Amino acid sequence: MLPRISEDSARQEAQARYLVGALELSIESYYLFAKILLDRVADFIEYYFGPARGIGLDSHDNLHRKIEEYCQAKDLKLRRQLLQRAEEMRRAISDVRDYQIAHEKSPRTLRAMAFGGAGNVEMQISRLFPREGEVPINTEDLAVLSRRLDAYLISVIRFIHENRDKAHPQLLNEVEPQEGVSSATPEPSRCNGLRFPH
Repeated sequence: MLPRISEDSARQEAQARYLVGALELSIESYYLFAKILLDRVADFIEYYFGPARGIGLDSHDNLHRKIEEYCQAKDLKLRRQLLQRAEEMRRAISDVRDYQIAHEKSPRTLRAMAFGGAGNVEMQISRLFPREGEVPINTEDLAVLSRRLDAYLISVIRFIHENRDKAHPQLLNEVEPQEGVSSATPEPSRCNGLRFPH
């Protein structure tokens, strides 16, 4: 005969199930919205510098694959650091969102939470009765992932700042100058307060 579970134990178990479900939803939501942010960054770069024939940047995946070609076509300076961080974001966010969250439909998929001693939380994604090539993965702790995403955004801001003189002419024409203020691209002296950490 199974031992009887006390009311306190049953209440704690129900609370734990709720918290794990809330954690899973928070982690999955983060990846979904982070991927949207990455796609909007790609959209903005194409909007700011203008389209290049046959080189669409309508998603972060396209940005990651085509940014070198795009920069050659638009004569833009491109730092290796931005390429590296775009690749990191593809692996750390886009691929996890696409293949492990948004389009994951296998009934054999299992999810569990892993709690570290430093307070970090990761979601473990694995398969019941795994087949060849089905390897468990862990999502990244969101605090760590957020810092990496911030570093990527800083690289993007630096990229835009360093190429601001190549902004699409139509974009500059859309900006109505204030009285006594030129609508031209800001002079470098007006941007000297910006700091771009490595």
